[in-house]
Amino acid sequence: AHVAAFIKPFGVSFPVLIDRQGDVAAQWGVFAFPSSFLVDAQGRVRYSVNASIDWNTPQVKAIINQMIKEQTSVGVKELKPSPPAK
Repeated sequence: AHVAAFIKPFGVSFPVLIDRQGDVAAQWGVFAFPSSFLVDAQGRVRYSVNASIDWNTPQVKAIINQMIKEQTSVGVKELKPSPPAK
């Protein structure tokens, strides 16, 4: 209930994981909160950050735009992303 109330004002339209036991955090190498991952259509982590992030920076926008360009040129299939390579 707390998470839903927190994200509601942001209009989040994607799933938000609640990892009560910390299993997923350990698999993905999360050591700070918030942590964010951009995962491409092939399930590869293309960008990750273990901190607060400004999504409007030129670097992040360039990565997102490149991912969108790739997605529209090859089509998209739903995949469950794997944890990032260590």
